[in-house]
Amino acid sequence: MTDDGLGVWERFRAGWTGVESEGVLHVLRPAGAGDPFSAVPPELCGLWIITSDNPGGIVRDDRINVERRNELRAEIVSMRLRGVLEGFHQARGAADGSWTGAEYGVAVRCTEETAVNLGHAYGQLAVYHLVPEGRRLVPCIMLKRGEIVAVQPMIHTSMTWGR
Repeated sequence: MTDDGLGVWERFRAGWTGVESEGVLHVLRPAGAGDPFSAVPPELCGLWIITSDNPGGIVRDDRINVERRNELRAEIVSMRLRGVLEGFHQARGAADGSWTGAEYGVAVRCTEETAVNLGHAYGQLAVYHLVPEGRRLVPCIMLKRGEIVAVQPMIHTSMTWGR
């Protein structure tokens, strides 16, 4: 993976996170200077956002990503984890600047160890943990020691999400 100067972790931090729950799409975006504090809704706190798309930050064909999503969902179901919801991470681009789009995955309640192990197994660089104050970015593959990002304040909005 190359770094175009924006920094891998800064790209993760710049992304939006969404979780679909009971027909409502909850969107969390990074809080900017002067934004009012907006806590993560209690029903989303404790969820881990785990994706399987584009392992190692390398953009893959949509067909391959869909297959990997199905494998991740099947593995999570087989583990009998609670709170499995649709989740996605809206990224602004891959580390090489070649891609803008969303990585889809699941939002699930589990231990940090389980979330990191699943992320690692699917080639993910990091997973997100939703906490009352915002979102934690937890690396699955350590690039540099001490690079775990502290809680990042987020702004919450929600909308009805019909299919």
